Amino acid sequence: MPYESAWEGLRDAVERIVTSCGASREQAQADLSHAISDGLIRLRGQLDRHANRPQTSSAVAFTPQLEIPVKLEPGDLDWEESRPTAPWRLSEFDRHHPGLWYLKRIEASRVDITTILLQRLDAAPPNVGSDAIGPPRKRERQKSSRVIAESVIRELWPEGPPSRETVSNGDLVARVGRQMSQTGVTNVSPDTILRAAGRRK
Repeated sequence: MPYESAWEGLRDAVERIVTSCGASREQAQADLSHAISDGLIRLRGQLDRHANRPQTSSAVAFTPQLEIPVKLEPGDLDWEESRPTAPWRLSEFDRHHPGLWYLKRIEASRVDITTILLQRLDAAPPNVGSDAIGPPRKRERQKSSRVIAESVIRELWPEGPPSRETVSNGDLVARVGRQMSQTGVTNVSPDTILRAAGRRK
């Protein structure tokens, strides 16, 4: 069996999400962007050039050496070339100036994408009649996922979702995901969980 890399480019990741989940390409890009900015997807990036100093490099840095923008949107990434459209900050990295660097290419962890973005509800929601044929429509699937996420959030925080200062987006998604797995439900997308917590529109 041929070796499959543990890393994949952004375009390949989006195609895998679209194929596996039936999402639109725009939704797949949004989900992946938000999961990356929430720190849920590990990245590696090949450096290109420093934004302010005369230094170039082809070295590869990993998160957390690369500081991911807090609010990453699909327009902030060049999906075909698999790289950010603006420079990202590099922290301490041997023989490299810290600061803003343009990246030649970034790749995401295949395992993280599978765990965070590709696990979806396989079973039909309760009380669905036997005459329902075929997979649920996208809107129905998203609604049921959000309802389940809202229910889990109420179990974890009966007095209402915690503030961002108390529980970060990444921690909230991780705790809700663990609770779902303990009850036999696979993880929904981070974006859906954050919407259920009132942190995304």
